[in-house]
Amino acid sequence: MASRSTAIRDRTADRLLDIAEPDLMAAAPALRDAVSHGELEDTRALIVAHDGEPGLKDFQAMTNLDRLLSRAEAVWVDALLDEGRYVSHMQPIVGATAERPVFGYEFLFRGLDEQGGLIPPARIFGAAKDPGLMLNLDRIARINAVRTAARHGIESKLFINFMPRSIYDPDFCLRSTVAAIDDSGVRPEQVVFEVVEIERLEDYNHLLRISDFYRNAGFEVALDDFGTGYNNLSTLLTLRPNYIKLDKILTSGLDVDDAKRRMVKSLVATAHEAGVIIIAEGVETQQAFDILRDIQVDYCQGYFFGRPQPTPLAA
Repeated sequence: MASRSTAIRDRTADRLLDIAEPDLMAAAPALRDAVSHGELEDTRALIVAHDGEPGLKDFQAMTNLDRLLSRAEAVWVDALLDEGRYVSHMQPIVGATAERPVFGYEFLFRGLDEQGGLIPPARIFGAAKDPGLMLNLDRIARINAVRTAARHGIESKLFINFMPRSIYDPDFCLRSTVAAIDDSGVRPEQVVFEVVEIERLEDYNHLLRISDFYRNAGFEVALDDFGTGYNNLSTLLTLRPNYIKLDKILTSGLDVDDAKRRMVKSLVATAHEAGVIIIAEGVETQQAFDILRDIQVDYCQGYFFGRPQPTPLAA
């Protein structure tokens, strides 16, 4: 009952936004300046609980004003998604050998403004605070990555990001992603779903359910930004991913910090003993690449091999 009630509130709040969008967009900044966070949490806005244009007599349920304002401030994200103004860029992941063969690509979502200019992903995802909008944005980003890979005929690994907090029910929320993979001709064993923003996750069992769903469907799982925030050995032991991606905080400065280099080398050895494949992120120089090869990481990613581009870029 609670989920149905929430869905009704979400739909009707969206209808109110459609009606009041211009006024809310204009008023939202001033309202946020004038009202404290606590007051936003306590303030309620009436919404209707059925289809049709709302009238005063129809107002039966309540929603948080903070959510309503967040949706008003993010209507440009809705427009971007509705109008298909987005692309997936690809950054190569290469083998840590002298030949540097391309192992796969990480797919990175980019928005386009009305003139075709790129909108940074941080701005898009930062604006999509509403759970319903975040769910839709994350879903579209995953599906577009799959379709982009199919369009370019990529046969290597596809690293596709996902946010666990945007997936409340794997069987339901990931159905369209799996269907897109089936329809595209991409092989399940090519696909690696990369968990991001784990620091915002409160329920690790939820992340395990998502990971199990992916594995049962024939996909692999990667843990991004390892070495930062909550992405540590405890998370590694709990999640048991196929890959971990070492954050730049671990992979930079190894040429001048012997203690750090020994620590990273030990971490790589420990992960290998657990059967985990290591990808070093943020590699920008030949020297860094040589050191990472020496401590036996499996693959590398960074500007040294190629920046994110709309077409595959061989390293």
